[in-house]
Amino acid sequence: MLKQQHQLFVALLVIVDGIVVTFASFLAWLVRLAIVHSWPITRWEDPPKQALIFFTVPLTLFALRWFGMYRPRRDRTLLNEVKQIVKTTAATMFMLLAALYAFDSSVFRPPFKPVMISNFELDAGRVQLGALTFILPLCLTLHRIVFRMVLRMLRRRGWNQRHVAVIGCGRLGQIVASTLGRNSWTGIRVSYFISHQDHTRRTRCLDRPVNGGLADLERILTELKPDAVYVALPIARMAVLPSILLRLEKFAVDVRVVPDLNPRYLPQSMAVNELDGMPILSYRECPTSGVGGVTKRLVDLLGGLAALLLFTPIMLIVGLIVR
Repeated sequence: MLKQQHQLFVALLVIVDGIVVTFASFLAWLVRLAIVHSWPITRWEDPPKQALIFFTVPLTLFALRWFGMYRPRRDRTLLNEVKQIVKTTAATMFMLLAALYAFDSSVFRPPFKPVMISNFELDAGRVQLGALTFILPLCLTLHRIVFRMVLRMLRRRGWNQRHVAVIGCGRLGQIVASTLGRNSWTGIRVSYFISHQDHTRRTRCLDRPVNGGLADLERILTELKPDAVYVALPIARMAVLPSILLRLEKFAVDVRVVPDLNPRYLPQSMAVNELDGMPILSYRECPTSGVGGVTKRLVDLLGGLAALLLFTPIMLIVGLIVR
């Protein structure tokens, strides 16, 4: 049932995205008409053709899917989604330019002369594409904000819930469950715990059932199918993390790993890289290397030069007085 609801929401989101892209395309076309003369409209299909919706809609939907905009994003921020929308728009515009060049170059060869506005020569096709570059991400962002608000309202009322299991009954596992419970707008509900020990006599944790230990992991996930699994192991049990992840690969669930570290030691700029199959966690970069070092050197030189120019007259005056 939950999987069907997710598919329904994805289908609804795709339809609304298509409508929003169509609206943005027509809006960019209207900007073109307001600034530059229009193409002649003689047939009913001329407006959608001139608005380029036969290119923009499929290309944008493809880019949205390519950048993972239709995957579950309940525990991700709006800022992250806006960044993905900007990337999507950039990819869409590159594909649109290539498609227009290959199949319909008439947008760059209008049957009228460009116009001059504020000493700038404006070509109709470039005006439309430039307007679309700004209008498309704006419309998609506003649409996603409204969509998130509607989903938050539904989730607070108990709809569109996503049930998860937490592996770990210790302090970290309880923090994960409490954090997800406070942020009910995500629609993520902790259904049960699995102990971080192989076997356990514990039956309850934060008023939720503890259905067994790691020795019963496969049985529990087979009987009680969650939508996602949050792995919240204490540091003392981190050695079993690789084997747990390997066992979780047998199940079609999302897996999130919550490290047992204080957030102050996890900077926002942390990135995961890979070198010949070896994962590398970039904690921080040296501020004096690369562009940062060049910038610091420039600031030092310019600051020293400015101070020298500022205090040279004063030092000359003082020298003359002392002499």
